[in-house]
Amino acid sequence: SKQSIREALFPEVGSERVFVGRFELLRRLGQGGMGEVYVAYDEQLDRQVALKLLLPERARDERARERLLREAQVLARLSHPH
Repeated sequence: SKQSIREALFPEVGSERVFVGRFELLRRLGQGGMGEVYVAYDEQLDRQVALKLLLPERARDERARERLLREAQVLARLSHPH
């Protein structure tokens, strides 16, 4: 099976807490063609968030980064109680 982004970024991690910036990765939700999505905890805002990490080969692709930014902008406009 493919190595997860978390394993690739943090190969020494066992049960230790893993952070990407201010976000603590809690568990992986899924993987798609662009990357992996994690449930993460934002301590600053005291809430759980979905955090999408681009696959390393996609992160080097300018179009993929632009697509991710557009996706994030659209999602930021959503308002939903859940």
